[in-house]
Order: sequence, then structure tokens, then C-alpha cells
Amino acid sequence: MTRLSTGLKAAGLALILLSPPAVAAALPKAAAPAKTVVLAAVRKGVVLTLTADGKPVARFTNSAAFNWNELGSVVIKTAAGPKPVFMLSPNYPDPEDSDQAGDQPNYLFDETGRLFWVIDGQFNPAKSVLLESQHETFSVGDYKASFDLEDFSRTPHLKFVFKSNCYADEWVSDTELKAHCPRTTANGEVVETDAVVRQVSPTQWRLTEKALPKAKLKVAPDNPATLFNELATGVRAKPEVQTLPDDLAATYKRF
Repeated sequence: MTRLSTGLKAAGLALILLSPPAVAAALPKAAAPAKTVVLAAVRKGVVLTLTADGKPVARFTNSAAFNWNELGSVVIKTAAGPKPVFMLSPNYPDPEDSDQAGDQPNYLFDETGRLFWVIDGQFNPAKSVLLESQHETFSVGDYKASFDLEDFSRTPHLKFVFKSNCYADEWVSDTELKAHCPRTTANGEVVETDAVVRQVSPTQWRLTEKALPKAKLKVAPDNPATLFNELATGVRAKPEVQTLPDDLAATYKRF
């Protein structure tokens, strides 16, 4: 008898040896891997059909004014876990057919063919964060810029609104964006400086301007003499009802 067996016997305990199959049966069962849904789009003439695991889930028919473009399928991050979606966008060949021709939002449909999100801006599917940015010159020395981020990966969504006179225009990675800050000099010339926007915590993003122009600045509330360094904390955003415009809805059928 081994020393371990002797000690257990003295303590009134029994040593039970399990065979390899019995050991395997006694171990906790690992969760089965989530089933991967295969999304595909099939076009026949003017009809675009979305399928999930080979089963049709939605149909889109081109109209005289626009065509439906399938941009591919992606897996987005949601509060309930990863979710595969189709990305579609309408294309208006004739700009007179729509005031927004050439600048249409993307429409995300889930594996059941249901409209899931309307994305108007630069969307990062890996983080499910949407960038909405604006910059516009109204006159010489009057250059307005702004941007915000919205995190769709949680419920309710979090919105990060930046007040600095800057705009972001490119995702560098899942946690970093390239940005620019229009700076007005004393002679009225506008010079854009480089800036970076980084996620610093699950609920905060920070904008950091890298350097000021060499020329003297025309100091104003939106054009300070110091570098922009802004920390934006997410605030709860009220969920919006996701709908298609009437002209698009008329060409869409969910099975």
C-alpha cells in the first residue's frame, strides 16, 4: 500500500481510482462551439436574394431609380455576443433621383433578413463603433469641425461627443483614429494640425492634438492657444427605431 493510501485509510477515507474513460466522463462538459451561420447573396437580374445557410431570408429588387449593392457580410460585436450581418447600400446612378445620391448610409440585415442597424458614417464592425464626422468652411477663417463616436456593442448604446474644433476621418486600428484640427492663424489662414483619438477605457475616448502651427494663432474659444486634449466619456444614447425610407422599403421583402 502506498503512503498516500495508508494516510487516507488512517483518516477513514477511501481512495477511488478512475479509469481514463471514467475520468473523462467525470470532467465538466465544455460548452459546444457556437454554430457559424453562412451568409451569402445571390443576384439574378434585378433581384438580390440574401441567404443564411442556403435558406432565402430576404429579397431586394432594383428600382428604376437605384440598385441594391451587397457590400459583403461581417461579424459585429453586440451586447449579446458576435452577430453575423449583411451590409447593403443603395446606389443612385442619377444624382437627380436622390438628394443623398453618392452618400447613402449602409443598411445591416441580420441572418433572419431583418433590418438590424442603419449605419451612416464610418463603421468599425470589430468594435461596433460608429464614427460620424463633419467639417465645413463657411468663410475665410470660419472653419467648423466636429465628430462623435457611438458604441453599438452595448445596450443602451454609449455616445461620445467631442466639443473640440476637430474631426476624425480614418480608423487606424480598433482603438485609434486619425484626426485633424483646423486652426485659424492671425492672418486668417486655416492650417490643419494632426491629432489622434484613442480609446483609454471601455467608457472613454481621448482626443490629443500633436502640435500647434508655427504661425501665430487667432485665439478664440474654438481656437485656443493650447493643444486640444479632450477626454470624452460615453453617455447613454436612446435607441433609435431602425427603418428603411419608403422608396427602399417598397423594394424589400423578408421571407
